[in-house]
Amino acid sequence: MLRLLSLNALLFIFSFDAISISAQNRVDPFSQSPEQIIVLTDETEELLIGKSISYLADERNEITFEEVRDTLHNSLFRKCEQAIPNFGNVQLTTWNKFVVVNNSTMQWLLLVGNYSLDSLSLYYPNSDGSYGVIESGRRFPLSTRQYKTSFFAFDLNVAKGDTAVFYLKVSSFFMQYPLTVMSKEKFVESNHYGDMFGGFYYGFMLLIIVYNLFLYFSIRDVSHIYYVIYVVFIGL
Repeated sequence: MLRLLSLNALLFIFSFDAISISAQNRVDPFSQSPEQIIVLTDETEELLIGKSISYLADERNEITFEEVRDTLHNSLFRKCEQAIPNFGNVQLTTWNKFVVVNNSTMQWLLLVGNYSLDSLSLYYPNSDGSYGVIESGRRFPLSTRQYKTSFFAFDLNVAKGDTAVFYLKVSSFFMQYPLTVMSKEKFVESNHYGDMFGGFYYGFMLLIIVYNLFLYFSIRDVSHIYYVIYVVFIGL
């Protein structure tokens, strides 16, 4: 009888330990994903998020968004180990997944720093759990873009205190694309300085062209015409 009680006690202790270990190993669903969570705060202005995303390569461009979100395809995502995703010069489609937690009071943008990408589709969550999509890329007219810049910009609508999962589909031959999350305030400031620099640069190039044209008509030295042509094709 005593032996039986001892055996039951051991079984109880073993079962309790197993339950405790199981509880300790139970983690949040996001932590099982290969991508890292991107946390935005009021102290953050911009983040290069290459190493915080996961990706799924689609060589035949056949996978749909509904398939990307199912359990089978979701398990095939791999963590990106590069600060700037680079798949080389090859015709390819990639699905890029990233998770954003907004602990700030600011509005945010996703910037894709490669103007030569053929097609981009950002899938964003709606309040009812469905997903919307924004299309962009060099195949689309500049007039269709919300932000008329030399790169591609998308709104990241995440309310303060919320967590959102975004998917970015990229299809192109030049598969290198820096991904940056930036506050709208920083975006406006950066574009302002960029416009100022561009104005000074093109003004200086125009001054060189006018000056060399003046020299050509003054002394009829054809080398100044060659230099003007050089500046037009190289400098501008």
